[in-house]
Amino acid sequence: MQTGASMKVGTDGVLLGSWVSLAGQPGRMLDVGTGTGLIALMLAQRSEAWHARIDAVELDRRSALQAVENVSASEWAKRIDVLATSFQEYADQCGKTYDLIVSNPPYFSDSLVSPSTGRTMARHTRTLGSQDLIRCAMRLLSAGGKLSVIVPAESSVHMVSTAIDGGFSLIRRMDVASVEGRDPFRTLFEFGLEPAQTCKSEQLAIESRPGCFSEMYRELTKDFYLKF
Repeated sequence: MQTGASMKVGTDGVLLGSWVSLAGQPGRMLDVGTGTGLIALMLAQRSEAWHARIDAVELDRRSALQAVENVSASEWAKRIDVLATSFQEYADQCGKTYDLIVSNPPYFSDSLVSPSTGRTMARHTRTLGSQDLIRCAMRLLSAGGKLSVIVPAESSVHMVSTAIDGGFSLIRRMDVASVEGRDPFRTLFEFGLEPAQTCKSEQLAIESRPGCFSEMYRELTKDFYLKF
C-alpha cells in the first residue's frame, strides 16, 4: 500500500532494489529514505536464504507509518525495522554498522518546490544532500561495505565526485534510458570503501520501444512483478 506515503512506488525504487549487488550475503543492510518500504522489502526478499536484517529510515512520518504497515503485512516483518527519523540523526545515534547501504535519495534540487510539504521533503535535497548522504554512509558502513544509489543522469558527475572526495571508490554503474536509443535519465552507482581497479559499466533501456519492456529490464526485475 502507498496511500499514506508522500512519494509513491516508482521505477527508480524497482530499478535500485533489483540492481543492487548482494554478493557476499550482507548480513545487515540499511535503506535510506525508504518511502513505502519498497526497497527494504525487496532486499528482504532477495536475502531470504541467509535471513539478513534490514533497517529502513524515513524522515516523513506519514510515509514511515505507511512503510510500517507494508512491512507488517509482509512475510519479512521480523527482519525489517522502520524508523521515523532523518539519516543524519540516525547516523549520530544508531551505534551500528552496515554491510550495505541503499538509497533512492531526494533530488530535484533545482526544480520547483512542490506545495505539498511531504512531497517537498521527499524530493528535494534540502533534507538530504549528496554530501550528507556520503558523510553519513561513510560513518555507518562496515569494513568492505558498499553504498548503492540511484540519481538523475544530470546529477551523476556530481554524485561521483562527491563520493570520491568523501573517500569512496566507484565499483559499478548503470545508465538507464526510458526507451532504447534515448539519452539516459537515471544512473545507478555502487561505491565501496576499498580501492577499485576498474568500474563495471552497463547500459539499460526500460523499453525496447514505447509500450514494450526490454528483455534486459524484464530479466532484471522479473522477481518483483506479478506479470509483464
